[in-house]
Amino acid sequence: MTTYRFPKNRVGTLITMTIAILAIISSLQSNLQSSPATNNEGLEVSPAFNVPAELIGSEPLKVKDGERSIGRWRTSRGLVELKIMVRSGKRTIFMTLDGKRLKEEPINSVPKKIKDYAKRLAVAEEKPTLLEVVLSGFVSNAYAVDCDHCHYFKIVRDCYSDGHGGTICHYWLVGCGHICGHNSVHYSA
Repeated sequence: MTTYRFPKNRVGTLITMTIAILAIISSLQSNLQSSPATNNEGLEVSPAFNVPAELIGSEPLKVKDGERSIGRWRTSRGLVELKIMVRSGKRTIFMTLDGKRLKEEPINSVPKKIKDYAKRLAVAEEKPTLLEVVLSGFVSNAYAVDCDHCHYFKIVRDCYSDGHGGTICHYWLVGCGHICGHNSVHYSA
């Protein structure tokens, strides 16, 4: 009967090769995974805007006061920019349209299609790659559960006719499966 043994110096090589192969498979898998459609139910969706690590977490933040741009999104109605203002360790997230700050509106009722999109976005973002599944046994993951601790945001734009030849566009800030803000703009005919 023949027995096989790995020489001691090759065990490390085998582990390294296995992790490298998993990383390659994971990379291919993440490139093939489909994200939510960018034009879904009449909605336009921005790319994901990642929040720098120093701007995530409990307040007061230990960063210098000031305004920081998180990302820009060019739409047919202009340039939308997501920004974070830090003052005295407190963070305020807001959007601008062509450089003008949009005013936050209270959210009385969120349309069903926006709620559904936020849920689909959260599910799509939480799909772990093969490498993350393997490494999760070694490293514990902490998932963001609300807007204040969210690592990424998307802007969802919903436009419709006002009935008088103009257009009303709602800009919804979505992060980690939550509706985190709302602005609307009326465009005259």
